[in-house]
Amino acid sequence: QVFNGEIRPRKIGLKSTPIRMEFSDGGVRFHFFEGNSRRNKVDQVLELKLSKGRYVLTEPSMKGDGAIPLERYSRRVRGSDIVYEDIAMRFLYWPEPRHLKVEKAKGGLAWKIRCVNPGVDGPYSLVDVWVSQESGALVRMNGFDSKRRLIKSFEVESVQRHKGAWMLRMMNVRTYPTSAGAHVGSTYLKVELPD
Repeated sequence: QVFNGEIRPRKIGLKSTPIRMEFSDGGVRFHFFEGNSRRNKVDQVLELKLSKGRYVLTEPSMKGDGAIPLERYSRRVRGSDIVYEDIAMRFLYWPEPRHLKVEKAKGGLAWKIRCVNPGVDGPYSLVDVWVSQESGALVRMNGFDSKRRLIKSFEVESVQRHKGAWMLRMMNVRTYPTSAGAHVGSTYLKVELPD
C-alpha cells in the first residue's frame, strides 16, 4: 500500500513537507521530496524495517547497513516537531511495559501503558501510551525526559476507513519546551487515502 501525506508545522512561515509512505510486510518506507514538492525528486528515504520482532530505523542511502545512529534519534525530521525516535517508535519494544489504568481517550476507553527506557539513549526516559480498547490502535502518547518533564505529545485528531480498517487521518504532535520563555511547538501529520 502506498499513501501520500504531509508534515505541516502550525507556525506561520514554515512550509509543509510532503511525504510518500510505502507499507509492506517488512515495514514502512518514508520518501521526502526536494524543495517540499511531491513533483520534485526524492532527496531522503527513511525505512522502518521489521527485524527479529522489533523495528529498526535505517536510511538506505547511508553506507553500511544504513542504520540511523543513536545520536540522531533526538534530532528533528525536516525541521518539524517529529524526531527520528518518533518514527522508530523504539519505546513500543522497551522491556516490561506496565499497565497503569483504563482512561477515556479520543471518545473511547483506552489502556494507559507506561514504557520505561532501559538505557540512557534517545530523547525519552519514559513514554506513556494510550491504546484504544476498540481498535487496538495507539491514540495518544506522552514522552518525558530524564527529569520526568513532559517534552512531547502525540494525539490522534481524526481517523478514516480504508479497506474495512480504521487508520490515521490526522495527528497532532506537540513539543513542550524545558526552558523559560520558549513556546510549545506543534506539527500536524496528515495521511491521505489512495485515489
